[in-house]
Amino acid sequence: MTELLIKESIYIEETGRHIRAMETFIFDWLELREWDPTFINRAERLGIDINVSRQLVLIKMENNPQPSQQLIEKWHNTLEKNELLIRWGHDRFLLLLDADIPLDQKQLRQKLSTWKKIMKDDLIFGVGNITPAKDLKKSFLQAERALRSVKGTEWIVFDEDLTLEMIIDDVRMETKALFIERTLKPILMDFELIETLKAYFQHDYSIKATANHLHIHINTLHYRLKKTEELTGLNPKHTRDQAILYIALQILDEYTN
Repeated sequence: MTELLIKESIYIEETGRHIRAMETFIFDWLELREWDPTFINRAERLGIDINVSRQLVLIKMENNPQPSQQLIEKWHNTLEKNELLIRWGHDRFLLLLDADIPLDQKQLRQKLSTWKKIMKDDLIFGVGNITPAKDLKKSFLQAERALRSVKGTEWIVFDEDLTLEMIIDDVRMETKALFIERTLKPILMDFELIETLKAYFQHDYSIKATANHLHIHINTLHYRLKKTEELTGLNPKHTRDQAILYIALQILDEYTN
C-alpha cells in the first residue's frame, strides 16, 4: 500500500510538472516571433507538433471556474491526436486544434457541445480562424475577440462570422465611453427606454412586432420612441440615427457584460 501511494504521488507530481511545462511552452509559442533550436527542442521533448496549422478555441467557464480533475480528464479523452488543452487563467482554457484536418463549423459545434454536456451547459466558446503554426497568436486574438462577442443565449461565436463586432472591438475604451456619453447618457438610467430600443432593433424596426414583444400598445411605443428622440437628439426612425443608436447599444452591452 505504501509503495502504491508513493507511486501515485510521484505520478501526480510528474503530471503537474508536465502540465506546467506545456502551459509555459504554449505561452512562449504565442509570443515568440522566431523559433530558435531551444524552442524546437522543447517542443520535441513535450511531444508537441509545431508544424501543423492550428485553430485556437478560447473556453470560458461561467459558473464553475474550478472543475474537478475528473472533468478535465473527460475533456482530454475527447481530444484527437495533436490537439492540446491547457488552463488559461482563472476561469478559462485554451484549446489548440490540429487544423491540418480541419473541422467545419457544424462539426466543431458538435465536438464542443459534448463538453457543454459534461459541464452542464457551463461553457462558452470563442473560435479563431485557422493559421500557420508560426502565426499562432493571430488565431488566439481572434478567439479572444469571438469570446467577448458571445451574448445572450449564444454559447459559441466564430471570429469569421464577426462584422460590426470587429470594428467595435478595435475601438479604444476611452472612445467607447465618450461615444456612450454623447449618445445614450440622457437615457442610461431609463431601463424602459433602453429595453424598448433593443426590442425595436431586434424586430427590424417593426412597430407592431416590437409592441407585441413588449406587451404594450402601439401608441405607447410611439411615445417611447419620441421620448428617446427628445432626450438624445437621435431619431430611432431615421437611418443614420438608427445606426448610431444600434452601435451605442452594442457598446453598452459590452460594458454591462
